[in-house]
Amino acid sequence: MSYASVYAALSYGNAGLHAGDGIAYAVAGQTHKSHGSTNAVVLPYVLDELRSARRAELLDVARMWGATGSDDAAVKADLVDGLDIPTNLRDFGVPEDALDALVADALAVSRLARVYPGSDVAAAYRRIVRQAFDGRLSSDADGAAVSPPAALTT
Repeated sequence: MSYASVYAALSYGNAGLHAGDGIAYAVAGQTHKSHGSTNAVVLPYVLDELRSARRAELLDVARMWGATGSDDAAVKADLVDGLDIPTNLRDFGVPEDALDALVADALAVSRLARVYPGSDVAAAYRRIVRQAFDGRLSSDADGAAVSPPAALTT
């Protein structure tokens, strides 16, 4: 278990998954639910945001986890919809009027936000949070990205 823990920690520095932790902390702050469950509900949306840069690797990992689909929507059905928790922030207990504050709180975890692999971290976090609230991956809209509404301006 010690080796597994060390390898997991080393992988986080290279995987771009810091956003999952940062957003999960913010979700836990609003819902008072466990860190594991808050990570589980946001992780698919973080991975979705990273899919253009890491598509092949993410599909490989999904297959290792048992996903059988050949496209992003099938992977979501195999991984996200199979969780024994709500698969979106709305059903997880986050009200829509709290999304701006959630993004701000997640960005305030600067040690995680500053290592996100992208130039516009705030925009990426807004997209992740909006899609997690709606329970939609970008591939759910026939490949078109789901844009956050103008009200999500943090």
